[in-house]
Amino acid sequence: MSVHPNWRVEGSEVKKVLFIVLLRFVVLALFSCVANQNPPNNGEPPNNPPTMPSNPKPADGETGVRYGNVVLSWVCSDPDGDELTFYVYFKKGATPTETDLATVTTQASYTVGELNLITTYYWKIVAEDDKGGKTEGPVWKFTTTSCPVCR
Repeated sequence: MSVHPNWRVEGSEVKKVLFIVLLRFVVLALFSCVANQNPPNNGEPPNNPPTMPSNPKPADGETGVRYGNVVLSWVCSDPDGDELTFYVYFKKGATPTETDLATVTTQASYTVGELNLITTYYWKIVAEDDKGGKTEGPVWKFTTTSCPVCR
């Protein structure tokens, strides 16, 4: 069987063709990886996380807080108007950790039960919107009163 003279490929040209094919493959693979890092959002704007929880009550560092039932409250919103869930972390005498979750609520307040006299309590809020955006607030603290009849 004879091969048409124009179809004959020399050894160095085979290497060039293989190099070009390999180069195209690598470029396509790289672009497909980059494209998959930002999946399509079906035309919806990107989700913004909630604002930083702020304006704590009792105020950060406040002393003389009545030691009975104390209502913790804060201000937090979502720039997209998404519904928020709040994770309230609360601990006596030390900064709360993940294991000190007191409650999960959709309200920007939480009532803590009977507290001790002359005790410092620490708390923080983690806000999460219904699309998974999260914002962790700072740790706040307050100290209860020393007066047992000053309820």
